[in-house]
This record gives sequence, structure tokens and C-alpha cells, in this order.
Amino acid sequence: LSQLVKQSVDTSWRRLADASVTRKVGPLGGGYIEPPMHPRRFAAVLARKTFTNGKSDCELVAGLYYDTFVGSFGSASTLTYRDCQWSDEEVVRLAEVLEWACHATLLQIDGNTRIGQR
Repeated sequence: LSQLVKQSVDTSWRRLADASVTRKVGPLGGGYIEPPMHPRRFAAVLARKTFTNGKSDCELVAGLYYDTFVGSFGSASTLTYRDCQWSDEEVVRLAEVLEWACHATLLQIDGNTRIGQR
């Protein structure tokens, strides 16, 4: 999730969640990056993990992910996933969350040369 709110640069990570800043990934910003994970998928993956306080912590973390995901991904105006070494699989996973990108007006996935190879 931090990939949604922190801009990767050569020397540091942006520590502030600012939806007005374009997020850049790729060779100049970190190389391969996973597509955003749908909150349901995140909860399912999390449910297979073990927490010290059991199920209550799992539900808390899933809820925190949901709130953060909706706030950050939902408010981004530009989604830039250039040169991320993505294939069709990652694009399908991105498509699962696009409905949450309420304010997005631009999606950039160019430079992912493995898209369309299957």
C-alpha cells in the first residue's frame, strides 16, 4: 500500500500522502512494482496469516488497509505504472481496482512490453 502514497526517487521515499503529486514508478523510480491489491484480496491473503491477538488483529489490519486504500487510491488523479515490467496478469489485477479510482483521469501503463504476450 505504501507504493500508492510514497513517491519513489533515486535517493529517498516521499513520506507524505499527497494525492496531488504524480506517483512515478519504473526504472527511474524503483523498477517492478506490484499493482494495487483489491481490499477483498488483501483481506483473503491476510486471513492466511497468524496474528498474536488472533482474528481481531486481522480484521483491524484489513480495515486499516481498506480505509487507506480508499483514501489514497481513490483520490489519485493520475495512475502511472510505466515501465513496471508488467504482463497481462498485473493489468488484470489493476483492472480489479480501477472502480476505486474515483478521481483518476489518466492511466499510464506504457513501456510494459510484456503486456499482450499471452
